[in-house]
Amino acid sequence: MPLALALLLQAGLLPAVPAPAAPDPRHLEALRALARSDPWPTARIAALRPATPRQADALAELLLRGDLPEGRLAALVGAGTAGDTALGAALLRFGVLAPTPEDALAGLLAVESVPAEWLPALARLAVRRDAPLETRAAACSLLLDAGVVSAWPLVRAVLLTGTAEDRGDPDWDWPRTGRYELPKRILLLALDRLLQRHGLPPSDFEPNASWAAQAARVHALDAVVPRLETPRLPPVETLERLRRAAASDEEAARALALVGPAFADR
Repeated sequence: MPLALALLLQAGLLPAVPAPAAPDPRHLEALRALARSDPWPTARIAALRPATPRQADALAELLLRGDLPEGRLAALVGAGTAGDTALGAALLRFGVLAPTPEDALAGLLAVESVPAEWLPALARLAVRRDAPLETRAAACSLLLDAGVVSAWPLVRAVLLTGTAEDRGDPDWDWPRTGRYELPKRILLLALDRLLQRHGLPPSDFEPNASWAAQAARVHALDAVVPRLETPRLPPVETLERLRRAAASDEEAARALALVGPAFADR
């Protein structure tokens, strides 16, 4: 699917994002000044973390209307934000629509929780064949953080990539580059959080272990993860949009299979 078309379809699943009410002008200028510099010292990023609603609005302003460096910086500064806030919505939008994996990871991994209305868009991103694997893994990790156990088929396919069990299923077709540690590590962290919430021990999966050891751990997890309780979230309009898209779009249908079981029946 052409990238422009994929982005248009993705945007059709995005919830409305509120406009920043009153961005702090001083904070906005400080952020823009740092975005124009190189490098971005960790201490400067920490000093710009929002302490007031108006400072949070300044971050949202850059995420929604700034250029890519400004948006990426705002995502780094806003890391740890809840997804059910105005800033959280701006971070999710930036991450879902980001054109590069660096920007996508900055936005998606900055939120600590995701409202149900965002899950269909994340599922759509997770199955997009033209998206980088690390971007797809980050979107899928947020599904796991929301308790969407039905995302396990995609998670296990990524974790098995490179092993003798990697059969190149056309549903999970991404370039076999030999560089899989980052996407596996992203998923592993979310998977362990999921297991911890259910009172279970961590996955004991190590992306740098031998291929055989990685496959063995996935097989062990096959007996655990699919049996975890899936939340029954209330229906949301974005899920209805995904259902309509799934009638004529194969990737949307796979996205619906990932996220649909987490929602209550209509």
